[in-house]
Amino acid sequence: MAVGDTATAEFTLTALSDTGTLDVTSMPPGAEVWLDGEATGLVTPCSFTRPAASVEVSVALAGFHAPAPLIRDVTPGAVVDAHFTLTARKVVLFETASGVNCVGCPAMNTVLNNLETSGGYGHDRVVSIKYSVPIGGYDPHYAANPADNMDRLTYYHDNTAWDWACPTLFFEGDLVVAPNGYPDYGGMVGLLDAALAEDPGFAVVVEVADFHAASLAVSVTVTAARAVTTPQPRLHLAIVENPVVYGTPPGSYGETVFHWVMREFTTLTPAPLPLAAGQSRAYNFTIPSAPDWVATNLAAIAFVQGQTTLEILQAGAAFAGTDRQSPTTGRNHP
Repeated sequence: MAVGDTATAEFTLTALSDTGTLDVTSMPPGAEVWLDGEATGLVTPCSFTRPAASVEVSVALAGFHAPAPLIRDVTPGAVVDAHFTLTARKVVLFETASGVNCVGCPAMNTVLNNLETSGGYGHDRVVSIKYSVPIGGYDPHYAANPADNMDRLTYYHDNTAWDWACPTLFFEGDLVVAPNGYPDYGGMVGLLDAALAEDPGFAVVVEVADFHAASLAVSVTVTAARAVTTPQPRLHLAIVENPVVYGTPPGSYGETVFHWVMREFTTLTPAPLPLAAGQSRAYNFTIPSAPDWVATNLAAIAFVQGQTTLEILQAGAAFAGTDRQSPTTGRNHP
């Protein structure tokens, strides 16, 4: 526009008396808010001044199931409420005692991988950690971190009927086939479906700033949708690699692809529970990376476990890159 030109601008004004207030709340708070399918950039609780009209309100919060959107009629000069009660999404944890020199371990590992790749159980609902048992000769996964592997294996040995043999599967902290072994595919499906139907009452959300960093900055947030009174459970954090791939089998039974291999394990304090409805507790932790880890194959898994019952109450995970349902690449060894 040149100097001296005249421009015309038209505005449609809405009288203040023609607007109303929309209050959006949720339990727990902190949920992202959408209006008519558009992100607002705000989280609950929040308020909007809106023209008199119907509006669709929806929310989302990591780790939780949100109810269906609500339709609210905003009326001039009035306040209308939209409240959402969210339900924690259950995340199930498998833990396995396995080894590269274990005759039955390839079969167990195949069953577990089939659940994740073809069984329809995504990693937003099911996660795994493999602890390495030093039997039958050298095991590279055990040798990479003998202290953490032995601590976790000893934890279960001292508190269950497990007798150090493998393969052995712990489902949600329970030794479902005692003293050793694992359910067949159908048995695992039954266990999973029953566990996934539970409402744990709280969510565990894990975030990692950069899986490629020299040290992994991990944040874990435990948030309750309702009061959870379990006294003094422990919050554990594991760094796992999935997959670890070898050019030639490192053990005795032909296995070259290994899933969810535990690399580091730690217990966070203070205890994550009990929590009141809407209450959160946050943890931050830094774990040095090893040069031989494949950053794109790493995941951070946090889980809450009862100290006396051993029951795993809830889990959560963060993955490098996308959620790889069927990984085929990894570190290649001679």
